[in-house]
Amino acid sequence: MVLDVKKIFLFLILLIPSVALAAQDPYEAVKNATDDLLQRLVEAQPLYEKDPEGFFSEVDATLGPFIDFEGFSKGVMAKYFRRASDDQKKRFQVAFRKQLIKTYAIALVEFDNEEVIVLPPGDPSKKPDRAEIRLEIHSGDGTVYPVSYTHLTLPTIYSV
Repeated sequence: MVLDVKKIFLFLILLIPSVALAAQDPYEAVKNATDDLLQRLVEAQPLYEKDPEGFFSEVDATLGPFIDFEGFSKGVMAKYFRRASDDQKKRFQVAFRKQLIKTYAIALVEFDNEEVIVLPPGDPSKKPDRAEIRLEIHSGDGTVYPVSYTHLTLPTIYSV
């Protein structure tokens, strides 16, 4: 199986706003979370060669707060979620988390000479309970991947 590193990294960046950062405005919340996440991942990357399991644990500790593993597990299990026992759901979530983190970690090792830019806020949303935050992911080959988040301000939920 060949991993498309760019798609995996893009998906990873899309997960950033899933953490509730209600005390900040949406732009600052996404910018700070993106900067912190990327810095922590760069610092952990040297572990990959000498201690892959330690690296995977660092990636899990870094990404864990940003990912709704339970929600993702429900989505992946789809109709089988309702049929599964509590123990089956928990085991699936643990296995799913481990594999997802491992996939992200491998993609991050291959992430090189790329940049993520959180763009300045644009015009205010026409809907008062929403804010749009835009990012650009610049790849080493010059390709720019635009990303747009919608922040729901009332219940402090971030969605893509």
